[in-house]
Amino acid sequence: TVLAALGLEKKKDNMTQTTPPSSPTVLGAMGLKSSRKEQYNPRADKLFEVLFGKDYKLKETTPNLTLLKNIIDSIELHYLKDFSRFKAVFKNESILSISFSPQLGYVLGFSNPNNVYKDEIAKYGCDLRGGFSSFAIYAKGLTENMIVGNSLSSLLRVVSISGAVPGEYNEKIYDSPIYARVLPREINEIEVELRTMDNGRLVPFAFGTVHIVLIFKKVINF
Repeated sequence: TVLAALGLEKKKDNMTQTTPPSSPTVLGAMGLKSSRKEQYNPRADKLFEVLFGKDYKLKETTPNLTLLKNIIDSIELHYLKDFSRFKAVFKNESILSISFSPQLGYVLGFSNPNNVYKDEIAKYGCDLRGGFSSFAIYAKGLTENMIVGNSLSSLLRVVSISGAVPGEYNEKIYDSPIYARVLPREINEIEVELRTMDNGRLVPFAFGTVHIVLIFKKVINF
């Protein structure tokens, strides 16, 4: 033919059909491949083993986002008013236990936040403040260290926040200030830290400003 003479004839044996690569799934983007033809990575195997059991690979259905969402939605926390305790409720039989962060476990009142089982009732009452009822004010290198517990620290004052309303200013005025000996003879900069009383972490203020008034008094040595 004319096309054959010009070398433009389509030959089936030379034609190869290519398809564009499929878009990655959400699980694939997270590193949790959900296709049976793909190799599961250890992280995905561990996750699906916890969610669906050790024999999840033998099941006909492939784990998907809908099933994951249903499992997450089946976890509920009920508040028992009669006991003032939280109760963990699992509506999916595949869930044996769940874990919370130490801080969240303390807030909810569970004694072992790493393993909270089905229908488990919290051992302690909830503390929505997370144990944050006061904080300490430190001035590093400004004053002499004082004994705080079993250590020495540059503590200036412990401020109670009982009765404070979230989103509003909490003002504390002390009529009897605590004086500590100032170490440097010249002060160019004052570094102040506000830390919690439980583990000494910095207070995570979400917004607002903090005003601190320090009173310096001249001491005459005789």
